[in-house]
Amino acid sequence: GAGLVKETFIPAITFESHGLAPNFREAVEGGLVKAHILDVLTVVGGLMAAALGLPFFPIAALKGTDEVKYNPLIKKFTPPFGDEDIYAVQPIAPDVVLLHAAESDPFGNIRNYGAFRSVDQLLAKAGKTVIVSVDKIVSPETIMQDPYRTTIPCVYIHKVVEIPYGAHPTASPSIYSMDDDHIAEYWQAAELKRTGRNPEAFWGYLRRYVDEPESIYRYLELVGGMRKLVE
Repeated sequence: GAGLVKETFIPAITFESHGLAPNFREAVEGGLVKAHILDVLTVVGGLMAAALGLPFFPIAALKGTDEVKYNPLIKKFTPPFGDEDIYAVQPIAPDVVLLHAAESDPFGNIRNYGAFRSVDQLLAKAGKTVIVSVDKIVSPETIMQDPYRTTIPCVYIHKVVEIPYGAHPTASPSIYSMDDDHIAEYWQAAELKRTGRNPEAFWGYLRRYVDEPESIYRYLELVGGMRKLVE
């Protein structure tokens, strides 16, 4: 929406019950963003290759799909075992990975209580620089008292920063839920811009919530305060 993205390699961007992402849709349809058609398997396979230090990762499930005509990251190859050709995806090693989790100690031992913690682990292993924002920094002693709750060890983390409610307007499992009202506010402003009915609605959203708040605490005040987020 702010015009800062030129190219994407992602399966999809949606707002679930609200519908398609208006800014992404407008940018792709208008030719402002080049969006490559990928599937989740391609992304996961590419991250696996990077995490394991491999030149490629095999994907058998793409056989018989039209995606192979358009996916720029895959190639057909003959495996050393078996009788059929399959597809391989090249490594996906992000220059920077940004994650959010519930807790960490100052050394970067991460606790993520969400259902998709395995995806975060994979991203952390594949990324060249990994930065994690957390709702709370805890002591190393807290981590050591229950080490099995550590989901990503510090060896994969380069930077950790404490940002309370940093996942807003989405959820941080076990701490706060998704702020659906705020997501609806964003979606409506973006949709008004996409349809040309009121482009200023979105620029007003950016000014209010992105440009003007001088700190996370001011942002939290603008979205209703911490109490609202946990109720």
